Amino acid sequence: MKKIPRYWITGTAIAIAGVVAARVVAPELKDSHSVYIVVKTLGHLVAFAGIFLIARGISKNTE
Repeated sequence: MKKIPRYWITGTAIAIAGVVAARVVAPELKDSHSVYIVVKTLGHLVAFAGIFLIARGISKNTE
């Protein structure tokens, strides 16, 4: 069985956590508009950070 690199697991977990925050948690907070915007924005940023981590791991792997 092929070993999965750590950056794939970590990056995927971080990206999924960001998507859950932006798509599941934020809509539940629509009563308070400012909290909704903050949670949605942070969720998007965390999701992009997870994708960035995967991309960085892939680029280091090819060098």
